[in-house]
Amino acid sequence: MTLPANDISGRRRVLFVAGVSRSGSTLLDFVLGNRPDGFSLGEIYAWHRPFRVHHRSPTCACGRRWRECEVWQRIGRPPARRLHRSVADIVEANVVVDSSKNLSWIRDAYRWASANDLDPHVVLSWRPPRALAYSYWKRENGRLSASSEPAWMTNLTGYVRRLDSLRLAYHVVDFDQLIVDPIATLDRLHAGIGLTTWPGQECFWEGQYHSLFGSGGTREQLRSQSAALAKPVLPDEFLRYWDTLPAAWRDSLERLNRSVLDGEHAPPPRRTPPAWYVKSRGLEYRTRVRLAVDGPARRRR
Repeated sequence: MTLPANDISGRRRVLFVAGVSRSGSTLLDFVLGNRPDGFSLGEIYAWHRPFRVHHRSPTCACGRRWRECEVWQRIGRPPARRLHRSVADIVEANVVVDSSKNLSWIRDAYRWASANDLDPHVVLSWRPPRALAYSYWKRENGRLSASSEPAWMTNLTGYVRRLDSLRLAYHVVDFDQLIVDPIATLDRLHAGIGLTTWPGQECFWEGQYHSLFGSGGTREQLRSQSAALAKPVLPDEFLRYWDTLPAAWRDSLERLNRSVLDGEHAPPPRRTPPAWYVKSRGLEYRTRVRLAVDGPARRRR
């Protein structure tokens, strides 16, 4: 495949989309992959490190089981260490997007991509804390409690701490800005990784995808072919919930928001893995063993 004119370095890239749950990572995945030389993998780590039974036989975004999808028939099931390189070669993609978000996977796959002569980049899909809280509040039908630290807050602060501990340089995409001004947001990101934005790239619902896993709601937007980027209006009921959170929590979240959006995220590389990574890999291994033993029995019931 001839490299497109707007690829200014000539190297094939892998974009690892990081972010907590409900951070807009699936939508960002589709936007980044919506280009003639792009391919979106979705949350592909669940295929190689399954933690639920259905992860062993995923459904493609095209609506077919992966074995029945023509694209995945060509790709097959490459080993994890060669996955991104194999996909880039087989589908002739210069930009492969992996929105797995799982940080132990990102650490491993980043090294594999580098070893396979690919140019890896980590992109954090960042939904500011108040907007993230609204997403959880809406999902729980307004039943979030302000009396104890909410799970979304614990997850958010812990995720950023673990991401920083990897000491991998990463780019930040402000999800609110992506919605409000997608072209300018994409231009800033692409400038940092040596690409330019394709015309209409932000219209992700017009693209064709063969990703595995990801947000069911966003994947449904692809099937409806009628989606659009729109920033939600926060209702008064949610704003009252937000105001009931202790001021110390809100101040802490605001400091975190500023540090993510304004900070320099290009630390020196880390040679040894952090302790949480070692624990995470052990848990993932035990889960795969359990699924291998219990999965066939569950399917027979």
